[in-house]
Amino acid sequence: MRHTYTSPREKRIDFWVGFTGWFVAYIVVYTVAGIALPSDSTQGSSVGTFDWLYLLLNLAVVIALAFTRLYAALGILAAFATALALIVVEGALFILGAWVASETNNFPSYVAIAFLFMIVGFLPFAVGGFFVLRAVHRRVR
Repeated sequence: MRHTYTSPREKRIDFWVGFTGWFVAYIVVYTVAGIALPSDSTQGSSVGTFDWLYLLLNLAVVIALAFTRLYAALGILAAFATALALIVVEGALFILGAWVASETNNFPSYVAIAFLFMIVGFLPFAVGGFFVLRAVHRRVR
């Protein structure tokens, strides 16, 4: 049954609950899975076997919310897009930092320079993300 929104404020609340709720749920689920699932020393952590089920759960929740609470589903989709963009930007900056640091043979400085690139790259991403999400917030009517 589709929820009827009575005000733009209610739409915004649903959007932000979906957006922040996805990040909170993601952190909680992966923390619990990392603690509860045993790790295999030959294949690393067994959390990877859980990933497909979690992906299907994410898609099922978005589809279900699209029919019941549209703006919460849009918030979750915005969280997906934000996480994907952050991964792409930070991955590229980490590789760039590793390339810059590759001239040194000292491993700790190599890692420190790569992470420095990531931290410096996160700041403009966070500022840009703030303005994009603020524009989305204002456009919800």
